[in-house]
Amino acid sequence: MIVLVYGLVARSASGLFWSILSFSTVVGSFSYVILFPVYVILRKKDAGAKRPYQVPGPEWFRISLAVVAELFVLFTVVVLIIQPGEGFIENSLPIIVGTAAAVIAGEIIISRSAKARRA
Repeated sequence: MIVLVYGLVARSASGLFWSILSFSTVVGSFSYVILFPVYVILRKKDAGAKRPYQVPGPEWFRISLAVVAELFVLFTVVVLIIQPGEGFIENSLPIIVGTAAAVIAGEIIISRSAKARRA
């Protein structure tokens, strides 16, 4: 479905490839955008919990690694959405709309699944 929609928007095969690659990477990166801040929050709230794996070093080092990783992921998402030197409407808008549609569809599926479990 996504390929068909992007196929209608793209003006060339390379544009179609870039749009699908950007969309897939942005959607896949969303979990990491949330993951690193949650790691920091959980380390602060429950620092004494026994964990099967711990990053060696002091706490400030662990948090700084999470912050650096978060910055890399955010930079990747921004570069893939707002492509330097390209037109916003032709290149960025389809990726933003496709990503929003995927997130909304995912939330609807999660909501229906949760209702079905409760019933």
